[in-house]
Amino acid sequence: MKAVRRGFIKSIPILCSYLFVGMAYGMGVLG
Repeated sequence: MKAVRRGFIKSIPILCSYLFVGMAYGMGVLG
């Protein structure tokens, strides 16, 4: 279970970067 939690914590920054890029791309297209 600890290994799973560690991997999840390590994947959070990647998810945040994907979300940020998606938002920036959406704003660029809409704006």
